[in-house]
Amino acid sequence: MSALCAVAIPHPNLIKPSLSGAWGARHFLTLRVPTGKWLASRNNFDYEDVLMRRWAPSWSGPDREATLANVKRAFSNPQVLDGALAYYRDFAPGGLARLTQPALVVGGTADVLPADVYRRSPELFDASCEVMIVDGAGHWPHRERADAFHERLLAFLAGVTAAGA
Repeated sequence: MSALCAVAIPHPNLIKPSLSGAWGARHFLTLRVPTGKWLASRNNFDYEDVLMRRWAPSWSGPDREATLANVKRAFSNPQVLDGALAYYRDFAPGGLARLTQPALVVGGTADVLPADVYRRSPELFDASCEVMIVDGAGHWPHRERADAFHERLLAFLAGVTAAGA
């Protein structure tokens, strides 16, 4: 891999245990247990509605509704849902090596993790690490402020290409 773009997840070693963090990340426990698949899919994937409201409280309108409908449609395929839940089953914070690829780390100011955690991401990269904080965005800054995200991502990728990474 020559570069990476991490959206709504800083370097895992920056995520420190806390009571507020545990409450904000309670979905990790919920979705990694054997009943996670049932919870995620029951009542026409209502849990995704809950998560979207919790993680992006100020996002509303047709783009949000279209995104939610697309997620539900994708998750109706059991293999897609299992793949999405595998992230939660396999996630283990801490102990991850420093990353050596150039990176763009993207976070929002209204996400479950504080924006400062994203800002600290360059501390754990041996290569260049750019940080984009999207004011007012929650857990889906790439969807909530798609134009700004696309512009920054394309500029990042052009820089990676120019550097020959």
